[in-house]
Amino acid sequence: MGNSRRDVVVIGAGLAGLVCAYRLKSLGIDVALVEKADRVGGVIQSERIDGYLIERGPNSSQGTEELMALVEELGIIDQVAEGDPKAPAYVYFNRQLHAVPAGPGAFVNSRLLSARGKLRILAEPFVPVRKSDEEESVASFARRRIGNEAAERMVKPFVSGIYAGDAEKLSVQAAFPRLSNLETRYGGLIRGTMAKAREARLAQKSAAAVLDKAAPTRRRLVSFKTGMGFLTDTLGKRIGEDLMTGISNLRFQISDSTKEFLVSFDHAGNNEKIAARRVMLATPSLAASRLVAPISGELGELLEAIEYPPLAVLYLSYDKSAIKNRLVGFGFLAAPAEKLNILGCVWNTSLFKDRAPEGKAL
Repeated sequence: MGNSRRDVVVIGAGLAGLVCAYRLKSLGIDVALVEKADRVGGVIQSERIDGYLIERGPNSSQGTEELMALVEELGIIDQVAEGDPKAPAYVYFNRQLHAVPAGPGAFVNSRLLSARGKLRILAEPFVPVRKSDEEESVASFARRRIGNEAAERMVKPFVSGIYAGDAEKLSVQAAFPRLSNLETRYGGLIRGTMAKAREARLAQKSAAAVLDKAAPTRRRLVSFKTGMGFLTDTLGKRIGEDLMTGISNLRFQISDSTKEFLVSFDHAGNNEKIAARRVMLATPSLAASRLVAPISGELGELLEAIEYPPLAVLYLSYDKSAIKNRLVGFGFLAAPAEKLNILGCVWNTSLFKDRAPEGKAL
């Protein structure tokens, strides 16, 4: 039996838990990270099978400033695999692939929307601002602001692609707060986009002396040469002995006398007990609900009510010579109205190098 004291115990070694524990440790905070599985990463898991790089979770990420700063700090920038952030994306609608319009000219010529649907989008600045403070679904917001066609053929596919969720249920305020703010602050999406562009130009002009010395920011689409799992594995190694995987029978309570958290679990045949000032939960909501229920039944019920859509990832390989049209782009998402059994398809070998053997498309 081992008894110890820590400042913080982080429960769950997915990406969120790993980054949390790594940052706390780098700040000199005494932290322990515990994980039920025998490995770190959560849904992120990369595996090389017969020359194919298989991602069992996400296959790429936006190269945000925060992510790239972390990569630099970890010293793994040389392991980054970068795709084209401007790679075209497609929507499968009416049994055809339609490129998502990337500019005014493409918008006018696109067959994804009818002339009526395009005119409805252009009428968006004249749509009155919603007065209610209650949450609104993404689908309702899109229909109200840009019309039914754009909501069904553009917004819904991308919501399902990002969240694998239902746009009729997802809150626009929670899932896409920036879009919601464009309406509440500026009166609409087009007006807001134009206003923010003006603000950015003014800010650049007023801070020209600083910006001239700064490296220009750019959109990035990134992964790693051996897959996304390289990032989580690296974080796990940096946390080192403060990481414990393969734990079981985890539970915690609050001490009546010290008000500290008392965390107990089994690990490597021993029963471990840790007294901590803070506990950070980085687990799926269902697991979190079971952990907190003895302390707060109300919070446990709220966490348990969060829905997780079922999702399966299927990989298909083809000879490139058998594909009539060369795959160029990110892939496609399926409009829900098409009633396909898939949400979409990512063209892995079009995005990153060394994802498949020579002559194969993944």
